Amino acid sequence: MAAVSEAGAIVRQGHLRKLKTMKKKFFVLRAETSDCSARLEYYESEKKFRSGAAPRRVLSLKSCYNITRRLDLKQKHVIALFTREEQLCIVAENEQDLHAWLAAILKLFRNDDASAELLHPIQHVWQVNVQKKGLGASKSIQGLYNLCLTDKTLTLVKIKSHNNIISDLVIPERVEYSLKNIRRCGDSECFFYMEVGRQTSTGAGELWMHSDDSNIAQSMHSTIYQ
Repeated sequence: MAAVSEAGAIVRQGHLRKLKTMKKKFFVLRAETSDCSARLEYYESEKKFRSGAAPRRVLSLKSCYNITRRLDLKQKHVIALFTREEQLCIVAENEQDLHAWLAAILKLFRNDDASAELLHPIQHVWQVNVQKKGLGASKSIQGLYNLCLTDKTLTLVKIKSHNNIISDLVIPERVEYSLKNIRRCGDSECFFYMEVGRQTSTGAGELWMHSDDSNIAQSMHSTIYQ
């Protein structure tokens, strides 16, 4: 049974690791209250949490546009929470723990204010660096984006930069393509590319995206091409 406090009901708590550092932290998942949306907190240790210390980090689930299991080359049990500013990835100890955490987080996430994306849930997300060539150059679609695939669309969502705010003002935050308007796609080494038709917001042309690994580029190609 969930514990209740002024900060909100504790739905789940326990140790998880941050993917970036693989350091163990104590995570607390809280339900929505009249003052706060559902959120995920983490503390340096369980002792800090028990002593009433402030959380090291609080992530409102309402700020996320997608929460999903992430396929990682090194870790098997990764949950990714995507906001427009960043991607928080946490690592569970095993498959059972992963499913328990993911199910609890998604239940709260989907009970929050429903967004349009939930009508067509995002099935895959890849972080890419859109290159300054083709439509990337002519439409100023450049830099780090999350490429999000649903059953009907492929959408580029800009990852906001804290270091170059001025240049980001002229770069589109979101570019959406219907899958039926993607003429072809492919991969070459660490690059994924696709050609879109005239009936798109950008018009006809090619987009080139760099990924961290050639296997990721191949996975993007095979998944989107299906």
